[in-house]
Amino acid sequence: MPEKEKDMNIYNILKERTNIYELSYDCGLLLFPVLLERIYNPLSCVSISGIPFIQIFMLAAVYFLPLLTGRLYRNVFSHSVPVVKKTVIAILFTVTVFAYGNLIYLVMMEGGEFTTRGMFIFLAGTVLLIMGPIAGLAFQERAAEQTGDSPVQIILFLFTIGLLPLFYFFLTAKEIFGDINDILLFLAVCLFCVLDVILIMGLVAVFLALKRLLMRTGIYNSVLSVCRLLIPFFIAFIMVFFNIYADKLFTEPGRVSGTGSMIMLIAMYTFTGVLPLRIIMMIDPPVKPLNVMMGILTASLMVYFVSVN
Repeated sequence: MPEKEKDMNIYNILKERTNIYELSYDCGLLLFPVLLERIYNPLSCVSISGIPFIQIFMLAAVYFLPLLTGRLYRNVFSHSVPVVKKTVIAILFTVTVFAYGNLIYLVMMEGGEFTTRGMFIFLAGTVLLIMGPIAGLAFQERAAEQTGDSPVQIILFLFTIGLLPLFYFFLTAKEIFGDINDILLFLAVCLFCVLDVILIMGLVAVFLALKRLLMRTGIYNSVLSVCRLLIPFFIAFIMVFFNIYADKLFTEPGRVSGTGSMIMLIAMYTFTGVLPLRIIMMIDPPVKPLNVMMGILTASLMVYFVSVN
């Protein structure tokens, strides 16, 4: 018991003197530039079912950036002044559209026309571009504002993810089954639709069962708190990876050097949302000196590391 009380005292002191969401984001900004810079090139050579990993990442970014930033908006900025809220939404909108534009660019670079898989990426990206902000910002029930738990949002997320295999199957069915007659193809599509509905229902059932289990064991609220704390960390992962991609896309061919290189680097960190989100978190009241110092140190180390690589 004394040890538990001691841990709680340390946590309370940390929470009182710092913004723990800012610390989570800073941890991501310190870790991921070092880690991702080393594994980016190997990952860029990986393909899954013929779809390059970079396209899959961009597809995920189009959905998860607004989803996670919407949750961060609810957890961190719900009581902020209107100008801060509008700035966060502007950052969210700009970075998501930028990611979607880069996704379309990557698809078009493959021979200048949409292949079957390219069409899947385009359609899925368009759907996720719509569903991401809905999942992140809509259905904010009064109960969810207090607990951070929104079953409608989670079920909507599971439904969206469950639909992606169906889109892929519709576009590649002819390639998968070859030259079969239309009746058999229709039956195969109907069967896959049924299986996809079962998949979505199964995902929802697993979520509800897991939620009941966590509530029975009394750790549900603790798990929610950890998940909320990790949201800025994973936002940092997506934004840093996106920044590394953008940096290599825009600066590798000509490889600008000197002052121009540093300006381009800061511009990439700005357009990919890394710096704007950190700045708005740092100046959002109540301003805590320790977080300001950590934010400046983190941003400086992040820019320095990427510049020397």
